[in-house]
Amino acid sequence: MVIFIPLNKLIEMRKVFIALVMLSSAFVAFASSKPIEEKVPLLVKAELVKAQIILEPVKQGQPLTVSVKKSSSCKDYHLECLPTEVAEQIPNEQVLVQYLRNMKRIKHNEDLTKVKLVELGYAFEQGKSYTLLSVGYDKLGAVGAVDKLAFVVPKQSIKGEPKVKIEVLKVATDKVELRFTPNADVAGYGLCVFPKGTIEQQLKQYGRQMGFSTVAEMIKRFSGKNYKTMKTNTWKDLIPNTKYEFCVQTWDKNGLYSKLEKVIVKTKVLGGNGLAKVDIKVLGFGGSEKTGFYQIVEYTPNKQSALHRDIIITEEAFNKQDMGVAGVLKMLKEDQPRNPYWNQYRVDRAQWNAKPNTRYIAFSIAKNARGSWGPLNKVKFTTPASAKK
Repeated sequence: MVIFIPLNKLIEMRKVFIALVMLSSAFVAFASSKPIEEKVPLLVKAELVKAQIILEPVKQGQPLTVSVKKSSSCKDYHLECLPTEVAEQIPNEQVLVQYLRNMKRIKHNEDLTKVKLVELGYAFEQGKSYTLLSVGYDKLGAVGAVDKLAFVVPKQSIKGEPKVKIEVLKVATDKVELRFTPNADVAGYGLCVFPKGTIEQQLKQYGRQMGFSTVAEMIKRFSGKNYKTMKTNTWKDLIPNTKYEFCVQTWDKNGLYSKLEKVIVKTKVLGGNGLAKVDIKVLGFGGSEKTGFYQIVEYTPNKQSALHRDIIITEEAFNKQDMGVAGVLKMLKEDQPRNPYWNQYRVDRAQWNAKPNTRYIAFSIAKNARGSWGPLNKVKFTTPASAKK
């Protein structure tokens, strides 16, 4: 049986994966997020170009404080702080520098004197080991030495009572708007959303490979940005009629993670109780032998549709004994919880991998808000011998 995967959806999944890697952890970024296209230039006497890290003595109830002193040949430098188990996976300077570039870390051109790490955007789990790393650069941008300093965050009481007020402003079938207002004890906070009941599953799935071991670290990295003041945010492209946990992870003025806060919101039901059906339009054929050919098919559900599922299949595969209409219906009605693009909720403009001069059939079926399936719709078409330029 030949069933084709939508090319545009594969591209979307790749983009999402890279985004998560870039926002989440050094480890995966080192491995595969962006290949090193050219070697990073290293100095012959790299030890002369250095930014030395000095961690001030840790005191109970006080924030972690760092100083950085440039050597005379060091023009500027990167400074980073990672969980030690992640930092230990960095094989060499080239990989570290590529990671810093991928993450778009800023360069410092001045020495730092007793600067609070929390003011540099870092937050910490109590009792956990972290490593500070610096990379020096000379006036031509060549890479100098890497300095490392590992430390363990002491266990202590949270400073004050960091809390964020969460207000639900708007709820639709596919988006939710919330407002977050931190109190004076919050140094910063991160935002993230999960389908209800999946937080621990996400931690188990991504934590080890992405270098975090707690929910707090996961939310801060997936947030992609540290917030300090009131923030109104709208999450889009959510699944209708689904409960989500909107999470807020705060940290105190000393940079210690405080208690996780969250609110559960259910998106509105999509569709109606009538007959659900989908209109299919076969659009353009494109691509080349070099890049691969594709066929664009547009699936438009009616207002009664709560969800729809779409495929194309070769006519040859459809005519096989184990397929036919019965086989297509069985396949489309079967749930695929691990495929984020199996259920469609809006107009689906799919870009399918396809061969030239080949007969295909596009299929789609929808169900209404009560869960009743509508009729199977199909459109036969033949791809042209070549794509129009």
